[in-house]
Amino acid sequence: MGSSDRSSRCHSLHMRKLPILVLLIAATFVSSQSDELKPGQYSFKKYQHHVNNDYKLIELEDIEMGCSELRMASTVLKANLNLLKQYKPDFDF
Repeated sequence: MGSSDRSSRCHSLHMRKLPILVLLIAATFVSSQSDELKPGQYSFKKYQHHVNNDYKLIELEDIEMGCSELRMASTVLKANLNLLKQYKPDFDF
């Protein structure tokens, strides 16, 4: 089997998955629009997830990955600060 056969099958598989992905993204967008706190709730969970991973990695002495998790938490915080403040107005970000 040549590499073009594998490439063609891979492309075909991705093309079949694309409509499903588009529907999932659209459904997520519509559901988040129906409840304005959901995007903030999702962002807060992502933020907490990265911070918790940082603590675990630091305990395991994997400083590089711990720092990476903190950078990801910081990115979530910067990108979604207004949503986070709406969802958790009393939380000190």
